[in-house]
Amino acid sequence: MFTLPGQTMVQRKRWTVMLYIAADHPQPERAAITERAAIRDLRELESVGSTDDLDILVQIDRRWPGYPERYWIKKARKGEGRSQPCGTLVGTKNINDSGDPGPLIDFLKWAREEHPADNSMLVLWGHAYGLGFGRDHGDPLTIPELAKALKTEKGYEIDILGANACAMCYAEAAYELRNAASFLVAPEITMPFAGWPYDRILKRIAKSAIEPRQLAQDIVTDFVDSFGRQDVSLTLLDLTKAEPLGEGMKALASAVEHGIGRKKTGEPIGDAFLDTAHGSVRPLIDLVDLCGRLACVDDSPIESAAKAMKEFLEPGDDKFVIKYEGDTDLEGLHGLGIFAPAVTGAADLTRLELSEPHYKALELVKYGDNPWAKLVYHDLRRALDPMNKAVAEFVKTTGATGVEQRMGVAQLMVSIHRAFAKLDKTLTTTQEKVIGTVANGNGAAPGRHALPAAPSVAGKQFGPPYLRLASDYRQPQFRQVKAIAEGVVGGTTVIDATEDNRLLQMVAPLAELEDALANVERITKRVLTDRKFGLGAGDEPPFKTGMGAGDEPPFKTGMGAGDEPPFKTGMGAGDEPPFKTGMGTGDEPPIKTGMGILPWLDAADMGIGAFTNPIRTVAGLYRQVAQALQLSEEAVAKIEGLVRSLLANGSIPQDVEYKQRGIEQVQRSFRELKEMVAQAKRTTGWVLTHPAYGLGPSPQTAQGTVPREQLAMVGGLSSRVLRLM
Repeated sequence: MFTLPGQTMVQRKRWTVMLYIAADHPQPERAAITERAAIRDLRELESVGSTDDLDILVQIDRRWPGYPERYWIKKARKGEGRSQPCGTLVGTKNINDSGDPGPLIDFLKWAREEHPADNSMLVLWGHAYGLGFGRDHGDPLTIPELAKALKTEKGYEIDILGANACAMCYAEAAYELRNAASFLVAPEITMPFAGWPYDRILKRIAKSAIEPRQLAQDIVTDFVDSFGRQDVSLTLLDLTKAEPLGEGMKALASAVEHGIGRKKTGEPIGDAFLDTAHGSVRPLIDLVDLCGRLACVDDSPIESAAKAMKEFLEPGDDKFVIKYEGDTDLEGLHGLGIFAPAVTGAADLTRLELSEPHYKALELVKYGDNPWAKLVYHDLRRALDPMNKAVAEFVKTTGATGVEQRMGVAQLMVSIHRAFAKLDKTLTTTQEKVIGTVANGNGAAPGRHALPAAPSVAGKQFGPPYLRLASDYRQPQFRQVKAIAEGVVGGTTVIDATEDNRLLQMVAPLAELEDALANVERITKRVLTDRKFGLGAGDEPPFKTGMGAGDEPPFKTGMGAGDEPPFKTGMGAGDEPPFKTGMGTGDEPPIKTGMGILPWLDAADMGIGAFTNPIRTVAGLYRQVAQALQLSEEAVAKIEGLVRSLLANGSIPQDVEYKQRGIEQVQRSFRELKEMVAQAKRTTGWVLTHPAYGLGPSPQTAQGTVPREQLAMVGGLSSRVLRLM
């Protein structure tokens, strides 16, 4: 099946598909896993093979034979042993470490000269995280090096640049590569070892005269479909339209940097960054989700810049983001990330080569006077460090051993804390507005300055869908007027701040309160069901292990996929499990807290049949959180009902005693709500810090393990029980 070097026939074809495979690794165990996956993909390439219209070329660097090889892939013959590669070995001259740009430049030059084509696709295959690709010898091919390797005297000659590697779809890379290829097809999150469905992709090329744009779109769909759309995503970017990223990010960074130093906007900005959705490679956070959250900050420049950037990132056939597809459970992800180093620790930044000098060398960060680097390395860190330090002690007790694990657990804890803090703040402001309206009709609490009428609530009724917790209520016809005040854009309809409009005025602040509670519910569920660090469950006792610290997770090979081990790690050493006695073994409930003893769950009552005790216990922990949040919802609903009863007639008699009784009722109801929220916070914190099943890495068994999402539903942490979720 092999031919000698120099025997390849130079014939221009429609397509050349090139795979640049970095399958080596300094750790032998991980190198073996990566190499096996690479060989599987080579077999897949051989199932189609080069044709009269298609050349398939591979350069692979792996443990054996110890140096990179090149292959011209041909179709495997019928009955041929699958253990024997099929291709043309062309030698190893000037080929060495694939983390250096030289070998890639040489590979592309050889491909253009020996296998010219009208269209070309280069797929980078290997480990990628941080600002580089190809961690084969600890020397990554950085994004600037990659851009340099792909650029020729004619500009960009690669039609499609693909990434069969983790987390390579981020704004900094897209801008750096804007002159290196036409299209980028890459994931924002982890890439499973199974990788791209090369057989499907190559058959599309072999069967029709497909154009690069259409092929790139089909690759996105074929990829997510090949995994049943579970736990995966892929994005298609038009790199020729990436230029506006520079100006857009400069405007956004300038506005945010100006606002983060102010008391009014500093905390919401910190919340936005910490709460932004992210994949498995923190601190890469979703840029679209970030812009959506920043657009809600009460600051006109920030809102304007965030909305403009979000609009630019909306997918479309003729847009920068052409297509994004992914698992619907990947909540908050939109396919394009951006690095925010302040949301992780110094050790992670070193491992990911995200030091400030490296980051500042990127074209996107250097654009104009863009203050993004200063913002995410200094200003934002000063705002977030107190909270990061507050959870540091907790992380030590979770069994998180590696840097990645510790930071992952810490960020989950911070996100829940921020959500509850936002709820507390919203609760206070809502109380002021409600009492002020009941007392004076102008939204001002007694003795306080008048608060402005709630904007943009025209036509919103005091009930569903605007107030989801309010019972159905036939809304009286309140009088409304057109806004004529200076600064109101477009004559927006607002509520006439008179006695007969006070009920309608209450829609906006109560809706904000509902939204803040809904945010707590969503984030709490996301954290507790996190696939790496969520509540422990499985056939074996999921005791949190490894109380020490270290830079590398003690994972076993062959158990996960992607760049980071997506499994619970480290049962400890020796013959005995490293758990504390009385904290989750035997038939007694593993709970020793000030919250009291959780009653052992009745399997029939929980609807989970003959599940093992650990699984039933975890479902019970979910139920504790769900019940606490449900009580908070009921307290909000009680306040809404009270407000409606006080204001439903359009006006309140001016009797002072009557007003005072109404104010006291509202105050008492808000005290009850604050107690319920505090209880929900304590219960959630107690569950998160549970010594046997709480937040942190824990071992899982593959057989019989019940998904956390299912246990959460069984326990009531779902929309079936919580109306705001």
